Amino acid sequence: MNMRIGVSGTPGTGKTSLSISLSKVCGTYHAEISSLAKDNQWVLEYDDERDTCVVDAQKIKSHLKKYENVIIDSHFADLFDCDIIIVLRCPPPKLYERLSSRGYSPEKIKENLLSEILDSCLINAIDSVGIDNTYEMVTGDLEEDVKKALSIIEGKGKNMSVKNTARTHYLTEENLDLLQRF
Repeated sequence: MNMRIGVSGTPGTGKTSLSISLSKVCGTYHAEISSLAKDNQWVLEYDDERDTCVVDAQKIKSHLKKYENVIIDSHFADLFDCDIIIVLRCPPPKLYERLSSRGYSPEKIKENLLSEILDSCLINAIDSVGIDNTYEMVTGDLEEDVKKALSIIEGKGKNMSVKNTARTHYLTEENLDLLQRF
């Protein structure tokens, strides 16, 4: 079965770790979009304000057409014609720790925490592939996360789609207080 699997989520949620493991288990091509863009000089510009690269999505889409089976690893996987998207989630206090340990600026940490709290990646995924083909996973143990993702990919996890399960809600007073640190 051919499948284009998006693994999305705010930076620091575990996308690349899960995607690499899934790629090995499934024997599929792993496209980590940021690295792919940098390695192939498909970066249109650097956004100083957000401390990130703006990639040439059209060139990346053209490249990805070569692959019938691909795991697309990006916080904006919704741009790349996925069949399903697994959105990884991380509790904001834990995400704060991860982003801080990466040396992100306070502004970048705040922007990403806000994105997580407001479900940005989840909303984009639903808009792209629909509520039946969007799956949400709070990351924890990588081995368990791989098992859950494989169940979804193999079609055994339809009951795990956003349509059929309770969503994670991080819009809480505690998490909004975390934003006040900045």
